[in-house]
Amino acid sequence: MIRTTFTVPGDAGPLTGLRWGGDDPDRSTVLLVHGTGFCASVWNAVALDLVDDFDVVALDRRGHGGSVKPDDAYDFADFADDIETLIDAFDLDGAFGLGHSAGGTDLLLAAARRPGAFERLVVIEPTLMDPDDPGRDLASSPGPDQAELENMSRRRATFPSRQAALDRLDGRGIFTGWRRELLEAYVADAFEERPDGEVALCCSPMLEGAMLRRIAAAMNGTHPAGTFERVREISCPTLIATTEHSNPSYARMADVALRLVPGAFLEHLPGVGHAVPQVAPETVAALARRFWTSPGVTAPVPVDGPP
Repeated sequence: MIRTTFTVPGDAGPLTGLRWGGDDPDRSTVLLVHGTGFCASVWNAVALDLVDDFDVVALDRRGHGGSVKPDDAYDFADFADDIETLIDAFDLDGAFGLGHSAGGTDLLLAAARRPGAFERLVVIEPTLMDPDDPGRDLASSPGPDQAELENMSRRRATFPSRQAALDRLDGRGIFTGWRRELLEAYVADAFEERPDGEVALCCSPMLEGAMLRRIAAAMNGTHPAGTFERVREISCPTLIATTEHSNPSYARMADVALRLVPGAFLEHLPGVGHAVPQVAPETVAALARRFWTSPGVTAPVPVDGPP
């Protein structure tokens, strides 16, 4: 299947991404939205699994890949604006949204604003806060503190070559267990060449820090609560997925999503961690396909353990 690139104009600047399939009126579109620090091509394996049944679109979120990189416009509402831009650009009506981490939050907020754009949503460990009780359960499952946040935003940004970046990242940190071809895709598309011949992260530590400040505020219950109020207005079936080996704060936020999103379902994925779309893409694709065809087969289960 041929993969193509796209660029669409956004309010803050151009948004780029990848597309598999084509403009087939008889096929639904699935929109894939990555998490912080990644890029559209980390969805390659999931996209190739789904393309027999869908037209597949994956976005470089603002600040990532080839998309616009403003100095500091990285609040949750800014990313939701970009999803609305794609809804209009691709004329999405009854589409399927599949999002990971903060990318899942983008989809939740956009679906609340634009009823009818999505027929189903699957969001894997989204980042959000309870607007009714911001401090709920923080003592038992806190998000990152300031030191952790600073450490996350200080990862190495430049390498002598893409091969050097690949060798350094392979098997380390969040990249542990990644499919090799997906790590190679990440290094190919999440880094850009500099005039001196080195390669640098498209999503620089400064930009990632601007994003992580908002995410940490939501995880720690200090973000403005009004941001998440409209999630209650989502009208399409929504599946919230959690994983066994993630920070406990993700399970807490999944519980928030279950309370806020009307009629939401939960599925717990044992044996995997937060980067499940890159570690076990077949699991994510199978989950998505099943929820698209039979949303009622997944029943809510406790978030603190597998079903």
